[in-house]
Parts: sequence; C-alpha cells; structure tokens
Amino acid sequence: MNVVLMFVFEMLLARRFGTSFEMDCYLAAITIPELVVAVAVGGFNYALIPSLVAQLEGENPDYAFHLMNTWLNIIFISFAVFSILTGFWSRPIVHLFFPGFSNAQTTFAAKLLCFYFPVMIFKIMTILLSSIYFARYRFTIAPLAPAIGAVSAVLFFLIFEPFLKMFSIPLALTLSTVLQFSILFGIYLKEGHYQFDFWLKHGLFIKHVKLMLPLLIGGLITKSNFLVDRTIASTLETGAISCLGYATKIMNVFLLIGIGGLSLASFPVISSVIAKRDYNRLREMNHRAFSTIFFITVSIYVVVFFYGNEFLS
Repeated sequence: MNVVLMFVFEMLLARRFGTSFEMDCYLAAITIPELVVAVAVGGFNYALIPSLVAQLEGENPDYAFHLMNTWLNIIFISFAVFSILTGFWSRPIVHLFFPGFSNAQTTFAAKLLCFYFPVMIFKIMTILLSSIYFARYRFTIAPLAPAIGAVSAVLFFLIFEPFLKMFSIPLALTLSTVLQFSILFGIYLKEGHYQFDFWLKHGLFIKHVKLMLPLLIGGLITKSNFLVDRTIASTLETGAISCLGYATKIMNVFLLIGIGGLSLASFPVISSVIAKRDYNRLREMNHRAFSTIFFITVSIYVVVFFYGNEFLS
C-alpha cells in the first residue's frame, strides 16, 4: 500500500516539476541519503531480524529488546552528528559526486541536501523499529505506519508547495517520516520495551555487528549503481537525471509491489526455521519462494517491455 501511495507522490512531483533544473537538483540531493537508507535496509533487516527471532523464541526474549534499544540509540546519536557535520560540507559533496552541475545547480542541490538529512535519520529508525514487529510476526502495524506516512507526505506537499516550491518536498517527507516513526515508537514505548540501552560490549551486539558488516559493505557496492548513473547524467543536458530517476522509480514500484511484501513476510518465518534447524522445510520454502519470485519478476519485465510508453505517459 505505501509503495503505491509513494508512487502517487512521485507522480505529483513529476507533474509539477517535470524534467526541470529543480528536479535534477532534488534527485541529486537525495542520492547520498537514499544510498545510506538502502544499505541500512539490507544490513539491518537481513542481519537484525534473524537475531531478534532467535532471541524472542529462545530463553532470553528480553535480549531482543535490549539489542533493538542499543541500535536505536546508536543510530539516532551517530546519524544526528553525521548530518550536522555533513551539512557544513554539503556543497563540496554535491560538487564531488555531480561534477557536471553548474554553480547554481550545485548551490541549490546543497541546500536541498541539508534539508533531507532528517528524512534519512527517521527512515532508518523506522526501518529498525519495523524489524522488531516483523520478528514478532506483527505484519499489520509495520506496513500501516508507512502507508499513513505516504498519505501524509502527499497532503503536506499539496499544502506547502504553493509557498515553498521545491523545498516543500523535503519538508513533506520529513514530517511524514517523523509521523511514521512516532506511530511505531509510540506503540513500542507504550508496551514498555524501550530503555536507554548501550550494550556495546555485550556478546550479542558484537555478534550482530560482525554479521552486519559484510552486508553493509556488499550493499554499499551493489547499491551504488544509481549514484554512478546520476553522476554520469549530471554531465548531460538538463533533465537527464530526472528522466533516469523516473524510469528507475517505475521499475522499482513494480518490483516492490510484486516481491517486497513476499520477502518481508517470509523472512521471519525462514529465520525461525533456520533457528530450529529444520532444513527439509527450509529447502521446500526456498523452492516455492524462488519460483514465485522468478514468475513475478519475469511477468513484470514483460509488461514493462511492451507497455512502457503507456506507463510513462
């Protein structure tokens, strides 16, 4: 649901700003934060959820919440400091990764980049909180919060755009991500699970860091392709980054609708099966999952190949 709603948000942006100078700057500005979020999704979801499932179904379920609290506190503090420091060097960062931009484009993109850092922080923390809900097989709350956030992003954009123009986008996204986080964290707080924990020397936290590091490094390498694409596009004519961004978002929305829900719903179950060492059931589940994903992916590419122009129009 939230994928469809955010796609509606992207359609509003495309209708309002098209392939303009401002849209190129916006897509350039969000590239680094989006890359950080994408790497965090892979690192935390695929390393954290199995650890949480193992603890919740083991002898010490409270350890799962101590681990979650530690990561929430670390992420908030470290990324807040990172955002402040990076804000001072936003212009050199934009110039480094988008060398084809003019001085005006670089300055405008640097301003947008500063406004987008709060979105990055609360997105990552929302992803973290979603992990604990998925690990507990609560598949209603975690997807509902992003859906509410997507609706609010559309409404905030429509309210602020007449006054703030392009800067209404980071404001709308910041408010919507704060709302998402507030919903999930409010429930988490009400259930009495949050504490100001820092289990930095605990064996469970150290083990999780060791599991996560290869995923973060691999994710940084594999997910940097859109950064390279936009860097190259910055040397082309105005609108090149926008066209590339729209095409990528259309493909991503089909893939997320077709596969995203399946992977998020099945991953905690697979983690539980692995923890119980039921390898026969694991092989059966993997066979079904890979067959389903292959069928969905091929179907999506066939539809886009034959009806791509209709979707763009």
